[in-house]
Amino acid sequence: MTIDRTYPIFTVRWLAVHGLAVPTVSFLGSSNDKPNPNHRATTQSNPNEQNVELNRTSLYWGKVGQMADTTGRIPLWIIGTVAGILVIGLLGIFFYGSYSGLGSSL
Repeated sequence: MTIDRTYPIFTVRWLAVHGLAVPTVSFLGSSNDKPNPNHRATTQSNPNEQNVELNRTSLYWGKVGQMADTTGRIPLWIIGTVAGILVIGLLGIFFYGSYSGLGSSL
């Protein structure tokens, strides 16, 4: 028994859906909110009685994934993503002919 397919498997719609869905699912699945039991905080007190974080990795990555400092502002990566999607959509409408099926005839 053979399946007769008259359409391509990898269509533009399939590529658009999976191009967005696969990275989103892998990004959301990679977040780990559990504390690491093997992590030892290296702190040292200074003369001002304040704790100083000495781990350079945690200094660099300490704010990644947290939007505490961007209250009231839209992060740049969201603006860039939305702008990129709009540009790709406009290119599809005007040059690829995905809106009317006849090319750029708007």
